[in-house]
Amino acid sequence: MKEHRLSNNHPMLSMILALILTTVFVESIAMFAKSEISMWLTKAAVAAIILFIHQWWFSPEYKGALKTEIPFNEVLKLSVPYWFMLGLSYVCNLIDYGPVFRPTATAIAMAVGAGVSEEIMIRGVTIPIGMRYLKNKNKPLVITLITAIIFGAIHLSSLAAGSVPMMVALQIVTAICAGIFFAAVFLRTGNILITIIMHGLYDWMCFVTDPSVSSGVMTAANVTTGLIIATAVDIALAIAGLYMIRPAVRADIDAVWERKSIVNDKKDTKGEQYYAGE
Repeated sequence: MKEHRLSNNHPMLSMILALILTTVFVESIAMFAKSEISMWLTKAAVAAIILFIHQWWFSPEYKGALKTEIPFNEVLKLSVPYWFMLGLSYVCNLIDYGPVFRPTATAIAMAVGAGVSEEIMIRGVTIPIGMRYLKNKNKPLVITLITAIIFGAIHLSSLAAGSVPMMVALQIVTAICAGIFFAAVFLRTGNILITIIMHGLYDWMCFVTDPSVSSGVMTAANVTTGLIIATAVDIALAIAGLYMIRPAVRADIDAVWERKSIVNDKKDTKGEQYYAGE
């Protein structure tokens, strides 16, 4: 089996480097796209390729992020908070803007591109490293919070796109909340495709029903009633995500990631046993 010394000795650094390298590759190649639609689809394609490279790099110890490790009925139960959030978020858009519905090819491409590339960059290539190599009994919580904060921080780019600072702050808060929930879903299921679908579907709903969102950027200048309610809903989603990784279910989370790993029963370079999830 491969040694992966950086991941063994500095797992947090390994996670951050995986995220940075994936982001650089995705964004660099997408720059050559001829149109906005092709740019977003290129991001999705490049990120998907990197996900398979990531699996190959950590093979045979790691079996990949596309297999669900729990029964389908358990996935449905874990998804309930998301469906409530999606429905209530749409209601909030109705409160602010009425029955707007403007589906476009660009909206679909943006939803696919953001859902695939962001989930793989932020969670798909980082969480598996953390779950295998971090030596911390609270690592599900640590991993969740770190990836969620990073997910929120990348939305600072909306400032450069001209968003009002208050709107950017709210977008960061909602992104962190969604990031907590998406990380929890990935930790509990082992399948990044589930969070990709959730992420992409939510983005698409926003793009086609919220006229204040343009090219993924919030252009509204004022905080509305619907936005306040939507932010409260997102905070509730984050609480649900934290509940999903509470200490009482940590054994279930470890079991998911044990099934995704081949455990080496020999001593590692530090003289410690390898245990998936330890």
